[in-house]
Formats: sequence, C-alpha cells, structure tokens
Amino acid sequence: MSEHAPLGPSAAEGWATCAGYINANRGLPDFDSKPAAEGTAAHMISEYCLAFGLDAADFIGARTKVADWTFVWTDDDADLLQRGIDYIRDLPGEFFGEQRVDISDITLPGQFGTLDRAIWDGDTIILNDLKWGRGVPVSPFENKQLMLYALGLWIKLGRPAIKRFILQIDQPRHAGGGGTWECTLDDLEQFAEWIEQRAIATTDPDAPRTASLKGCVWCKRRRVRYGCDTFDEYMLNVLGLTPDVLDFDIMIGSELMLPKILNPERRSFILNHASLINSWLEEMQRLELEDAERGEPIPDRKLVLGNKERAKWEDEALAEAKVRDVLGDQGFNKKVKTPTQVLKLLKDEPTRQEPLLPLINNGEKKPTVVPADDARPSIVTISQAIAELDDL
Repeated sequence: MSEHAPLGPSAAEGWATCAGYINANRGLPDFDSKPAAEGTAAHMISEYCLAFGLDAADFIGARTKVADWTFVWTDDDADLLQRGIDYIRDLPGEFFGEQRVDISDITLPGQFGTLDRAIWDGDTIILNDLKWGRGVPVSPFENKQLMLYALGLWIKLGRPAIKRFILQIDQPRHAGGGGTWECTLDDLEQFAEWIEQRAIATTDPDAPRTASLKGCVWCKRRRVRYGCDTFDEYMLNVLGLTPDVLDFDIMIGSELMLPKILNPERRSFILNHASLINSWLEEMQRLELEDAERGEPIPDRKLVLGNKERAKWEDEALAEAKVRDVLGDQGFNKKVKTPTQVLKLLKDEPTRQEPLLPLINNGEKKPTVVPADDARPSIVTISQAIAELDDL
C-alpha cells in the first residue's frame, strides 16, 4: 500500500489546523486498528478491480490479512464496493489509480501523497476517494486531503487549463458520509496559498498545538499515555467539564453530571463530536486496561475476567478441508447471490431477468443528519413546506 509523507494529504486536517501536529507525532509508532486494517483490505480489492478489469464479487470468500486481522470478503462488501467501481468505469477520460502525486510546490520539499482514483477529461478533473469506515462520516466539502490530491495531479499533468474539479468521497458503509463538491482552479490556488503558510508553521520547534474536531481524529500523540493535554482539555470542554470540576467531584464523591440544559445548538455541537468522543473513551479504556494488567492503580475500578469469546477455527483454510472431509457440503452455509450480482450475470438476457425483477427491493435513501457544510441539499420537511406556503 501507499507510503506516507509527514505533510501528506491524508494528514492535512491535522497539520493544517495544528501547527504542533508534526512535532507532537514525530517518532511515535503507528497505531494499528481493526477499522483501518479493514479499510486497507477494501482499498486493495478496489485497486485490483480497477487495474485488472475485475469485479468486487470476484473476491467473495477471499481472505485478506492486514496487520493482526484477517478479513473475509462478503457478498455485502462486494455490492457496496462495486457501486463506486461501476461509477468510475462509466466516466469518460483518462483514469489514474493509486497515483502518487508530488505536493512539494504547495507544502514543503519532499512531500507527496497517493490518490485512490481520478479521471482527467480535458477541462475536468474528478477525484474519487474511497472511505470504507462505518464510524466517522467524511464530507468532500473543502476537504483538504482531496484538494491537495487535485492540485498534485494538476501539477503532474503539466498544469493544464482545468475549468472544474469534482471532488468526491465514496463512503458506501456510512449513511451520512460521502458526496460530491465542485470547485474551480482559482479556488484551489487560493487554498494552495493558505496551506503553504500552514505547512511552514509546522517547522517551528515550538509550534503550538490546536485541538479541533477533524484535526485530532488520526493524531498519534493523543493515543499515547499522557499524550496531549490540549486534546484532553478540548474534549472536556465539549462535554461542559473542566479538570477543576472533575477533581472537585472526585473529592466529594459526586456522580458525573453532564450538562442538562441542551438546547439544539449545544446538542448539535456535541453530536458533531460523537465519533471523536467515542474514540477518546475507547483510548482511555485501552490505557486503563494496560495499567490494570501491570498492577498500577485504577481507582474505583477493578480487573476481572470478561465473557468468553466465541469459538473460532485456529486455521480456517485447514478447517475448511477437514470439515468438508467429515461433513461434505453439510458443513457449509449457502445463500443466494445478491440482486446486483444476479442481474450482472444476466445483463445480456433481459428475458431471464424479467421474472426476478418483481422480487427485488431496490432499497431507499433514509433521512440522516449531517454537519451543515455537507454538500447534499437539505430535505424540506412537511412543516417547512407548509410554513413556506403560509409566507406566500
């Protein structure tokens, strides 16, 4: 998979909003996580499909080991990934997949990034970035990562006259993620001037840290023991707390009291931070478990044996062969292919498709709430429509 530069596009939300980000993360090990590893597996399959003319369904049942996890590619995975693959294949123009682009002219010498998918069609560049995560919705609106990819590709192509850039996030497993945002070359050049100054700011040995909703998501410093006071203070403020209030509650034995007067503005602010709050709590649980296993104090808490994990095969490949010897097909679960896969097999046979079409529920888009800067248009509710009629 792709290499990473310190000031690479994938970390741009961090270093562009927190000048101390590079210094804070220097020398720290990468933190493997199951969602990140799962995303790497999906990116690998996407790359193979687009490079060799394969479909995501061709990998159903395949096992991909990334870091400490092994993922089995499923029918549902294939259906979700295939949508973006089909979309890219239908676009006219020159395709660029897993393309390394140099962004030294925009940031600092030696910086680069690797984009997922791009199409160049004369006066238009389309950037399409795959996000496989379920937890954090990602929007393309003024997305620093995509804007840097777009500029890097534009430079690589010889700085052609581009009328519009279409920046897209393909996040099929999150109802609130993904979308499309358009901008012009002038927009990107103004962004380039701003991001260059942010890159230079990271070279200050005493660069200050600044916590933010998007900038702290992938920071390694906040994941280490006694990591980042700036981030911890920021998260406490989100919850309406301060260290002094916490210390006082601990001293008097009070229960934790979160803000009770939650008007819509406060509620939205907290919900916009939901993923970061959950991640913060998970990191505290991980660090607490490490302390407990070393015998260090965990006040008012204790270490016990949890529930037993479900039984699993030590070696699935060996188990498959042995189970087939013992039970034959009875040892395996079978299920009908998904509608998308069945119709693809019958794409040139509409007569055979016909009796199946009434059996297919094509699904529908369900309402979901996203940050206000999301590029998708707002739904007009019935009450809003009535209010607009009353105003006429």
